[in-house]
Amino acid sequence: LIRGSLDTDAGHANLEGSLGPGPIRVAVRTGGLQLDTLIDGAPSLNVSGRAEIVLTEPEPTVVVDLEPMHLGDVEIPALHAEGRLRDDGVTSDDASLPLMDGDLNVQGDIGFDGALNLRVNARSTQVASDPLLLSLLPGVRAGAHMSTRLERQPDGRTRLVGRWTFTNVRYGGASARVVAATGSVSADLG
Repeated sequence: LIRGSLDTDAGHANLEGSLGPGPIRVAVRTGGLQLDTLIDGAPSLNVSGRAEIVLTEPEPTVVVDLEPMHLGDVEIPALHAEGRLRDDGVTSDDASLPLMDGDLNVQGDIGFDGALNLRVNARSTQVASDPLLLSLLPGVRAGAHMSTRLERQPDGRTRLVGRWTFTNVRYGGASARVVAATGSVSADLG
């Protein structure tokens, strides 16, 4: 049995785990770690929750449960993610965030060098009822579905490709039954 605690400049964490029988397991629980202090280049987030690594072959598995948090003015709901730890990053087999009237799911690869190759699917029956979506689209009333691929190179070149569909849209005095867009957006965020 493993038990301990860790104090860093980023915050405090409790450790627990086991060396057997079965695979080695190590879990970290924190009431708050400042992510950008812990990891160079990470966004300025204070994260609370639990992460567990199980040393399985051929790749260790990772399960993460994070409490709600803020990224600037955007409120991020609780997050559950399951994946695999690779030499060069993490593969997200299933990361999901509940939205007030829908959900967001992310699968794909996150490189330790900052590279991303993610499939992002989201749906909401009413964007105005969800604080996260409302902060991104203030004043809009609509149902939404998004199916995209997010690709980011280590140097910051970023590309978003996909389809965004809004139904029963109302914005100010304008309305539409369906608004759909298919395409890509590229930017240098390095």
